[in-house]
Amino acid sequence: MNKAFGILFFILSILSQVNGQDCYKEDLKNVQNIDFSSIFDGITYQGIIGNSYQRIEIKFIETTKDNNNPSTYQVKGKSKVNNNICDFEGTFWILKATRLDTENELCEGPDIYDGTIEGKYRFKENPNQSHVGIFEGDFYIQWNKIDKRIEHHVGWLSDSEPTKFIGTWTEYGKNTLKKCNWSRNVPPESLGELFKYWENGYYLINQKYFNRGWESYAISGLNRWLIIPLDFESFSAKIGEDKEYSDNDINNARANEQKEWWK
Repeated sequence: MNKAFGILFFILSILSQVNGQDCYKEDLKNVQNIDFSSIFDGITYQGIIGNSYQRIEIKFIETTKDNNNPSTYQVKGKSKVNNNICDFEGTFWILKATRLDTENELCEGPDIYDGTIEGKYRFKENPNQSHVGIFEGDFYIQWNKIDKRIEHHVGWLSDSEPTKFIGTWTEYGKNTLKKCNWSRNVPPESLGELFKYWENGYYLINQKYFNRGWESYAISGLNRWLIIPLDFESFSAKIGEDKEYSDNDINNARANEQKEWWK
């Protein structure tokens, strides 16, 4: 074994231990005493609804911890598909939680977080509005405690999101379940078709789905974390293989994405 390979093997061994179960211990009893209300609020989540990768945005407006059941949270929020905005109310249930083993010296580094929460959710949209139904499914969140506030662990942009909501949406009066997943940036189960991790923190986005609500989002992310390839499948980062937009186009897209549609 040469020296370079030996060093690489050692690093991979360490990373394997750090990413394993030894860093995080089941601790629902103590974690449920933490108030996670702030982790759900203040972020506009990006998602897909249905099999055609239609964009949906989710905004939690108010989240309240149940005083009688520390694992339960009541939530109010809004959903947006194209120009259709709906109110919803519902519940989060934390069913599983872990905390970082701070005594393990291997559990250090930029992508280490303080813990995780997992559970289920069910939200009902206002039946008096248009195109409404019920969201339900499972969530998984990596979290950090910063000062006294609990926040999402952002992590490194990669092929795995540290925040995931995976579930369905069912229109009132119908039995057909539509896939509906969302996260902070890249919706779960959209990799390979809508998004593709490239390298150095950049993703490719498939312009095939721009008519599904993703064009403004894609343009707003240019020069930050997104690339719009002319050919999503064969992109190799050669000159002329990505679509270019003017600074004015990018600024207009960013202004559009920053609109507070939930107010």
